[in-house]
Amino acid sequence: ERRGLLAENQLGAVRGVQGAKEQALLNIALNKEYVNNLKATWIDVKKAYDSIDHAYLTQCIENLNLPDWILKFIKVIISKWKIDISVGPEKIMSKKIDRGILQGDSLSPLLFVLCMDPLSRKLNEKYTKVTVQTDAESIFTNHLLFIDDLKLLAKDSSTLSTMTDEAKEFSKVIGLEINKEKSATNDKCCEDTATLLEGVSVYKYLGIIEDSRGIPTRSSFEEVQSKLISRLYDAVRAVLVKNKIHLRPGCKERLYLPRTELGRGLHSVELRSEHMLLQLLDCLMKSKEISTIRAAILKVENNNKTHLALIKGFLKVNYRLVEEVTKKSLEEAQLAKLYNEIEKRKLHSKLYNARKNELVSVTVFCYIQDRNVFWGADGVCQHCGKSGKTVDHLATRCEKMLGHDYTRRHNEVVRCLHLLLLNRYKFKSSKRIRSHSVQEILDNEYAEIRVDTRIKTAVKIRNNRPEIFILDKKKNKITLIEVGITSQDSLQIVETEKLRKYDLLANELGLIYKCSVEIIPYVMTWDGIVTKYHKSHLKRLEIPMNVEAYIQSIVLKKTVEIIFFDRRRGLESGLNAEESWERASMAPFISQGGTTLEEPTNNINKESDLKEETVLVKEVEENI
Repeated sequence: ERRGLLAENQLGAVRGVQGAKEQALLNIALNKEYVNNLKATWIDVKKAYDSIDHAYLTQCIENLNLPDWILKFIKVIISKWKIDISVGPEKIMSKKIDRGILQGDSLSPLLFVLCMDPLSRKLNEKYTKVTVQTDAESIFTNHLLFIDDLKLLAKDSSTLSTMTDEAKEFSKVIGLEINKEKSATNDKCCEDTATLLEGVSVYKYLGIIEDSRGIPTRSSFEEVQSKLISRLYDAVRAVLVKNKIHLRPGCKERLYLPRTELGRGLHSVELRSEHMLLQLLDCLMKSKEISTIRAAILKVENNNKTHLALIKGFLKVNYRLVEEVTKKSLEEAQLAKLYNEIEKRKLHSKLYNARKNELVSVTVFCYIQDRNVFWGADGVCQHCGKSGKTVDHLATRCEKMLGHDYTRRHNEVVRCLHLLLLNRYKFKSSKRIRSHSVQEILDNEYAEIRVDTRIKTAVKIRNNRPEIFILDKKKNKITLIEVGITSQDSLQIVETEKLRKYDLLANELGLIYKCSVEIIPYVMTWDGIVTKYHKSHLKRLEIPMNVEAYIQSIVLKKTVEIIFFDRRRGLESGLNAEESWERASMAPFISQGGTTLEEPTNNINKESDLKEETVLVKEVEENI
């Protein structure tokens, strides 16, 4: 670009421009300036890349006065172009490319636009141009060119005819052929080269549908607004529902929140278009003083009060913004609008209440977080007969489920941590979680590990039965690990209790073993929410992220089993039970990573009835 090797008409493969968008806007600006009365020919070339003559390509490069080493490099590259055709591992054919430009790399478009540049320069030198007057100066042009998409513009038929003949002759010389069926014109003088647009006929240039007068058809805008966007949203949600990533009564706004904000990370077409228009307007405004093309585009856009010109005012009103609209302020306003919609829903808003607490972060996602499992049906818990039948109650709060469902979920977490520790301290080298059973006391030259056993001390201490006790003999250090699965309301309380529960025991152990003692809580909610301190706890326990993700998957899966089993035998009993269960059954989806009533610490040596997902098991086995 610095050497001016390309004419300004070519906006393809050029850095620092908006490419097809800028060319399309200039096209619209020119037509509006001339009240859509310009004569035009749209030229399409048959297999443009595949037809360039190599002798012509080499001549174009030599005429650029490039350094010898660059010229030599390009010539050698061209001479070595070939394609290999293989069937399985066997190569059946090798063909040298004697004509055309090999595609698939960043050099090919540059070579092609260099081949088209002589046509631009010839058209600019010989033929009358149309103009757009800006505040400072005017822009003059008689054609638009984006790679091989060429549009010729003229005020009268004779000029358009001679320009079309010039383009036709040039194409023939360099080995290109104009495709008459896919080319178009709005003047009869060129109908021997291109198809004449008559009546309701239209032509699509750079994605913009134009009629014979170069006017973008209103139907194309209405179709995008009223039909295509709606159909796109429906299609996306249908795919998500089919693959059990989203439920029909689920929170739609959550689809368009970033993953760090509890969302699915998808982009809304409407929200994204607002960003694109704002960025495009800012780009045009910043460089209007140095680019006559952008100045001309802005002038016409402002005169016609288009959506692009008014986008900042629209965003200010739509999102009630007071200050200047920027990319950051727009992102914040869009997020706020999505959250406002979520807060209007009683069930969906519960998950997002955690955002109001600065100590809480969210690390995993699954269907059940929407808390829309029972489809709004009222009822009483069949276990305790006291509380309402809600997801939160069944997941952690029911007293009658403490001794079995919650215990199995709790023990699965302990089992995973136990296997990790056994491998770390060389008690075993097995990585098979499925067959692992927990032993209460293990001892070797590296460490002593106890699970759910009473620790004898000189002074009687009430809390003397930690979840996991580790005596590291090499580091002369004791670690007490406490596991807890709870609800959002109790998260901070439970983590603090787990952290302070064994303070007296830790002091006694320090005196007995004459070593340092640390207490590390491993606490998360049933739906994957953890405190800000959880990350530091993971680091101290040296738990790999894949193991952490697997543990979270066990917690979520156990919770799903608890709730959906209860749903199936309760609300869904009847003739359509099987159908409803099939519709509601779902597996949690895990992202990167993370009691209620006090979690019991019953005997861990019970075989779990959980059938782990094979893929997750293999992943965690590789990381233990």
